[in-house]
Amino acid sequence: MVHMLDIKNWITNLPKQYRTHQNADLPLDQYLAYYSSEFENIRIGCSFSPDLIDQIYKVENGIQNVTVEQKLEILKILIHEYGMQDIRLGIKWSKVVTAHGKLDFSSYHPYLEYCLSHKVAVCLNIGPIKTFGWPEEYVPNHILDSIKDSDRTVDLSSKIAKYALEYLDILLSHIKKTYTKKQLQYLTIIQPENEAFNVFGKQEFVLTPDYLYEVIKKIVTVFPDKKILINSSETHNLPEITQIIKQSKTQNEISVDQFIVGINYYYNLPYFLKIPKLGPVDNITIANIFQRRTHEYNKRNAKKLGYAIEVTEAQFEQWGSAYLSPGNSHHEAKYLLARIAENILIKDIGGVIRLWGFERYAKKQLDNTLTQDHIRNIELIKRINKK
Repeated sequence: MVHMLDIKNWITNLPKQYRTHQNADLPLDQYLAYYSSEFENIRIGCSFSPDLIDQIYKVENGIQNVTVEQKLEILKILIHEYGMQDIRLGIKWSKVVTAHGKLDFSSYHPYLEYCLSHKVAVCLNIGPIKTFGWPEEYVPNHILDSIKDSDRTVDLSSKIAKYALEYLDILLSHIKKTYTKKQLQYLTIIQPENEAFNVFGKQEFVLTPDYLYEVIKKIVTVFPDKKILINSSETHNLPEITQIIKQSKTQNEISVDQFIVGINYYYNLPYFLKIPKLGPVDNITIANIFQRRTHEYNKRNAKKLGYAIEVTEAQFEQWGSAYLSPGNSHHEAKYLLARIAENILIKDIGGVIRLWGFERYAKKQLDNTLTQDHIRNIELIKRINKK
C-alpha cells in the first residue's frame, strides 16, 4: 500500500534528483561551494580488505601470493596520500581460527596495528558469522560441517550461535589484551555482523534480533565505550535495527547514543532502471513510494531516539562495464556524494561516508593507471575531508 507521505517524498525527490545530476557537472570549486553546508559535517572514509587486494593482484598481475608489505603499501596510500582517517576493517572467523580451533590473528594484526598506531579511527567488523566482502559469511568449515543440517535462521537456540558466541569471547579478549590502551582509543566503532538481516552469501544465514542483541551485549561488556554499528542493506533492514535499539532503551542495558545505523547504498547496478536526466532509479526513489521505512523515516527516528547515521558502504567499485559505478566517473562521484548528503545523512549532524572498493585507487596509483577522473575524485575527497 502506498502512503500519502511516501508519494509526497517521491514526487519532490524527482526534481531534486534531476538538480543533483545538473550540479554534478559544476566545476569542483562551484560544486563544493554549492554543497558547503551539506558537506560541513561529513567525512569521507573507506573499507580496507586485504582479501580484495589479493584478488586484484591475482586478476591484474597474476600474483598468487601477495605479501603483507604489498598490502600495507595500499593501506599507507589510503591513509597518508588520500587522507583516509576513518577506515573499516573486517575480521573473518574462518581466517583467524585454525582447523584445531586455535585463534591465529596474524592475517589482520599488521593492518589493525598500523591504523591504530597512526591514529586512524577504526570501525572493526568482527562478525562473527557475517563480515563484509562476498560471500559475506566466513564460518570455519569444521563448524559448517557440524551444523550442515541446521536451520539457516540463526537465533540463540541455534547450534551455530553457541559456537559464534564462544569464538566472540575469545576474539574480544585477544583484541583487548593485544593492543595498548592508547591504541584502543582509535578503535572507535565495533560492528557486530554485516547486513545481519539480509539473505546473502552461500549459506544464506539470516540472523535474528535476539541473537544480534546478545552479540552486542558481549561487545559492550568488554568495550563499554565503543560505538556499535548495525548496518542495513539500503533501507530494507531498518525495522529489525529499530527493534534492537528500542529494546536497548527499554532494558537500559546499552545507551542509545552508542548506536550507529549504517546504510549500504548501491545506487547504480546493471538491473536498475535508468531514466534520462535522472539517472538510476535507486533505493532513495524506490523507498519513498513503496516503503514505510524510508531514509526520511530513519532520520526522524535518529533524532527522536538519539542514534547516529552513516553510510557504511557507498558504491565506488571500478570493475568496468559490469558495475556502472561512480568510481570511474567524476560526474558520478559528485552525484553520489551529494545524493547521500541530501537524502541519507542528517544535514546538521553529518556522519561518515565509507567508499566501497577504494583500495583499487591505491593499486591504480602504484600501477600508474589512474585516469583524470580518478585524480579529480581523489581531489574531491581530499577537499571534503580538509574543511
